[in-house]
Amino acid sequence: MYPSMLQKLIRTVGWGWAIRAVGFINLGLIAFASVTVKTRLPPRPAGKFVDFGVFVGKVNVGYTLYVAGAATVWLGASSSLLVPRASDEARARKVFPDELARADSLLVQVSTRPCSTRSSTRWPTT
Repeated sequence: MYPSMLQKLIRTVGWGWAIRAVGFINLGLIAFASVTVKTRLPPRPAGKFVDFGVFVGKVNVGYTLYVAGAATVWLGASSSLLVPRASDEARARKVFPDELARADSLLVQVSTRPCSTRSSTRWPTT
């Protein structure tokens, strides 16, 4: 339903109102669901938001290693989105010249340096 609706609405009313129409439909459906759906289970008793006791003990070593590995993979996958590439440096210096001039720190120097496998005339490869 959404793809065909968006395809027709974008042509007739434009991108902004097409997205607003999808939002209004979602808002109506969520409001209807929140009024009509009843809970199946009773509410849990109040307690700690995060129970760190699940990470303690020999029985839970596998789970602890799984959570540590998942966190490491998430950090590895998301860090490439946060660190600027060397090719983005020239574009960033045009857009933010003052900020990059003040941010002449070790983090900026290291994060904008290209990989040693790529050839670069600006940075010497070691």
